[in-house]
Amino acid sequence: MIQTSGAEQTGDLPVHEPEKGEDRKQVKVEEMPNFPGGEEALFNYLVQGVKNSAKGLTPKVNGVVYVTFVVNKDGRISEAKVLRGIPDGPALDAEALRLVNAMPVWTPGKQNGEPVTVQYNLPIRFRLD
Repeated sequence: MIQTSGAEQTGDLPVHEPEKGEDRKQVKVEEMPNFPGGEEALFNYLVQGVKNSAKGLTPKVNGVVYVTFVVNKDGRISEAKVLRGIPDGPALDAEALRLVNAMPVWTPGKQNGEPVTVQYNLPIRFRLD
């Protein structure tokens, strides 16, 4: 079973700081980026992805993998990385990254009606019983 609870923009998770010459990534915008079909479609995408690869995952290891990624102005996903993984589940960390990197193009976030680059944090809860 996999669960998500949407974007997290605050708390004790780090926020990416831009390097010189890099576009500033927004973490709070008027319109947040959206997975095609909305949050329910995102949840279904993650559930199906895990079901299709569950044989290689460690059973009885449960927890939350926090992944951060960037939704670019054109909706493509980039810069995915694990912010906080599962100590006994490196395969789950890798699976969370694989799923995020394979996501389809999103509807980009907008600020003042214009598409913007947005950093997005996504908790993915694994329950492999």
